[in-house]
Amino acid sequence: MEETREERIERLVSEFRKLLEERFPEKGSTLERIEELTEEIGKVIEEKIEDSATKQEGTGYVGRQVTCECGKAARYVRIYEKEVLTLHGVRTIPRAYYHCGDCGKGFVPLDAARIWTEALRACG
Repeated sequence: MEETREERIERLVSEFRKLLEERFPEKGSTLERIEELTEEIGKVIEEKIEDSATKQEGTGYVGRQVTCECGKAARYVRIYEKEVLTLHGVRTIPRAYYHCGDCGKGFVPLDAARIWTEALRACG
C-alpha cells in the first residue's frame, strides 16, 4: 500500500526527530562543532526529503500495455534506471519502459511527467 502525503510527512518528521535526538549539539559545544553538526544534519534531511519526494512519483508503470503515440498498443518491457543530478547529488530514478512493435518507438511515460522533464533533459 502506498503512503499518503500525510503518512510520508509523519514518517519523515519521526526520522528527523530521531536524527536530532542523536546528533543535536550538546550544551557547551564549540561554534565549530555546532556548525559541523548543523551541516551533517542538514545534508541528511535534504537527502531524505528529496528521496521520499522522488519515490512518491513511482516508476510510471501503467500496465502491461499502453497506447503509443501512433495509436497502437505498446508493451511494457522493463524498468530502466536513469541517473539524474540534483542539487543534493545523483539520484537514480527507476522508469518503466514501453516499446511499440508497430512503429518501432520506445518511450517512458514517467519522462512525460513535468517533475522529470528538466532534470532528464539536463542529464541527457
